[in-house]
Amino acid sequence: MSPPPDTIDSDERTELDALRLENDTLRRHLGRLEDKVQRAEESANLQAYQVKQMAQQLHHGHSQETDVHEQQQQQRFAEGAAPLEVRHLHGILQWLHQAKADMVENDRSKVQLEGDVRLLYNLLEKAKRERKSHDGKVQRLEKSIATSNTRAVELDKELQLQRKSFTRVLKSDRDVYETRTEAAEANAERRGRELKRLMTWVEKAESKFAEALRKLSAQAEDLGAANLGDLEGFAKDMSEDVSKLRQGVADSMRSRSRSKSKGRSCGREEGTQEENDKGKAKEKTKKTKTRKTGSKGDGASVTDADDSKARSDGGERQDKGHVDDNSLERPMAKV
Repeated sequence: MSPPPDTIDSDERTELDALRLENDTLRRHLGRLEDKVQRAEESANLQAYQVKQMAQQLHHGHSQETDVHEQQQQQRFAEGAAPLEVRHLHGILQWLHQAKADMVENDRSKVQLEGDVRLLYNLLEKAKRERKSHDGKVQRLEKSIATSNTRAVELDKELQLQRKSFTRVLKSDRDVYETRTEAAEANAERRGRELKRLMTWVEKAESKFAEALRKLSAQAEDLGAANLGDLEGFAKDMSEDVSKLRQGVADSMRSRSRSKSKGRSCGREEGTQEENDKGKAKEKTKKTKTRKTGSKGDGASVTDADDSKARSDGGERQDKGHVDDNSLERPMAKV
């Protein structure tokens, strides 16, 4: 864990103050040493001057009232003392020069140290700015992450609500479609039963028509060749009607096999097919009536009218599931 920035600044300032104080102390000490050297030089110069004066006096032979032996002792003392002082002063000068060189080197080191401290301080300030910038980025990212998390929670809640709503709608639609499917299946079964009854009626009608044709053929021999062509045409039309009716019933049965998969739409198609079959039968009856009217006159018109009535009665009875035998015998009785 790094110390606070304020603590670092105070430590650096304290260190710089200590270095400045030490520098001032060394400068004062150097000044005192220089003063001592100067005084020592002055004293040495004075002593040298005195020695020189004494030497000159001895050289010129100025005699004094003192004893010669005493003068020789003083001279030896002066000669022995002068080199000792000079050596002492020379040592002091060397020491002072060395101290001065050390002070200069120390000053250079301090200048370099101040430069290093200044560089480190600048690096520290740069690191502080970068850290501050990074702290700002981290705060922005944390805010963005918090916003994203909040948005994710809201979206999750919205998704849960939509899922529940969708499930509820699907369940209601499924119930509706199941009801419709059951109704369509019941309708298909009902129409299947009706088709079975209709098929039974067609088979009975076909047998009745065949019997009627046989009877008509037998009666045609008695009526003669004049009405034979009309009777054959009438029989042919009846056969065509029966064939078309059988085809319509077969188509209805095939439609019924597809009704279980199509549901209600299949029921509508079956009803439409039945209506088309009835419409075709009615149109065919009208054509037969028109042709009979043109060939046989009034008697044939009455016969065709009765035959059309019998067919329409039979068509109306298809949904009821039974056949009126008298409707098949009327045309034959008329003929």
